[in-house]
Amino acid sequence: MAVLLMGRWSGLPFHEWLADLNDEIVLFTTDDMQHPEFYHKLVRIQSFDTADVLWNALDQHRETPFTAVFGTSEYDVIRMGHLRDAIGVQGQSLASAIAYRDKVVMKEHAVKAGMEVAKFHRIETSLDLRLFVEQHGYPVVIKPVDGGGAVNTQVIHDEAQMLEFLKKGPLVNMMVETFVEGDMYHVDGIYKDGELLFASVSRYLNGCLAWQQGLSRGSLTLDPDSPLFVRMREKAIETIRALPETPLISFHAEFFLTPDDRILLCEIASRSGGARVVDTIQHVYGLHQNRTWTRLACGLNDKVVQPVPAELGGYLVVPSRPGVVRALPAEIPFDWVVDYTPGVKPGVQLDKPTNTVANLATFIVKGPTEETVEARLMQLNDWFLSAVEWEEEVEHSKA
Repeated sequence: MAVLLMGRWSGLPFHEWLADLNDEIVLFTTDDMQHPEFYHKLVRIQSFDTADVLWNALDQHRETPFTAVFGTSEYDVIRMGHLRDAIGVQGQSLASAIAYRDKVVMKEHAVKAGMEVAKFHRIETSLDLRLFVEQHGYPVVIKPVDGGGAVNTQVIHDEAQMLEFLKKGPLVNMMVETFVEGDMYHVDGIYKDGELLFASVSRYLNGCLAWQQGLSRGSLTLDPDSPLFVRMREKAIETIRALPETPLISFHAEFFLTPDDRILLCEIASRSGGARVVDTIQHVYGLHQNRTWTRLACGLNDKVVQPVPAELGGYLVVPSRPGVVRALPAEIPFDWVVDYTPGVKPGVQLDKPTNTVANLATFIVKGPTEETVEARLMQLNDWFLSAVEWEEEVEHSKA
């Protein structure tokens, strides 16, 4: 018997996380993985997004039957659902995978369960947008139904902006929803067999679309004893139970808290959070979400107990911007900075960022209270931006 791993991200230390797994491990990868000798079979593929991946996976299963099919990328969620259903392996089914990937299907399930969400509609043509705006007004949010990292997500404030947007090309795989005023929170955790094993609740700084305005983004963890932590955790459980049942997921759920104190579902993904979410959780709670998820998914029955944090924390992502960085700070003069990871090399020409991943640097900070962590994130952001040395533009005189 064997476990199939979709190793889209080559940096994951499966050789450490699954060192005590008795089943053989078959790894699909496009890159050189750490410690290739650890795997019983390493299958190199050209891309995870081509049609032959499932074909090859079925061949591997017939050679050595799989007991589990696992990967950490949301871009493989539906693919793995197809495979599990085809070979009869326990795990997230295709129906569940679609509900967590297709935001229209997701919100239809939520509404059916009585949850409150923004008004929404799947876009087939520009007429859908026209009729939606006539009914609900501006501003509206247009985004891919299965996107990630806020890529190709845009807030439209008026008709002139809408007409400019429509000139960019055909509307494919998109949805529209009403804009929701309020702060955004994210709940991250592991849910297994109808029980929430672990949860962390955080509040975003500047919102998910901050990078589009050149602003830094990040989040800070909430005190588990706070009433809002409890409300957000319960809303995450309600969301998971509204969607098709699945035996195990690591999840990243986003919610709006409106000025009149209502909690609305934004979206939920059946994978761990991006940016520095996992790293922040590990620092605050001492639990590595992806490691725990991987081990449970591969059949290792680890006991997971909700940890009590000794302190709170948060992360900061400083987005890149057009230009050339001459130098980044070598050291950070604050002892409450837990981690500093530069995102660019000096001397490289940078373009305008197209997603939330492109950054000058990322940080993790610690603090005793939410207020302290937030103040430190803002202080760090201001200090870092002033410390970065940018190459000045030189005007060339005309001959």
